Amino acid sequence: MDKIKNLLLNGHEGYELEFKAVQYSPAYLAELIKDIVAMANCHIEGDKYIIVGIKELPKGNEYKGIAAEEFKRDIKGMK
Repeated sequence: MDKIKNLLLNGHEGYELEFKAVQYSPAYLAELIKDIVAMANCHIEGDKYIIVGIKELPKGNEYKGIAAEEFKRDIKGMK
């Protein structure tokens, strides 16, 4: 949990970290797969993370979050 907390507070997008302001919807499943494959094929070894609900800005991250209703609705559509 400390690793995730550190990424949330201090992380910057790169080979092992991707922020998404909004979650992937069923219509954008191909985008999710593309992001996962890109990270898997990265030359850097180790854990990689896609964190949804955060938008990276030049002066710091904007923490947007995801409403529980939206999360549940979109997850059902991906089954």
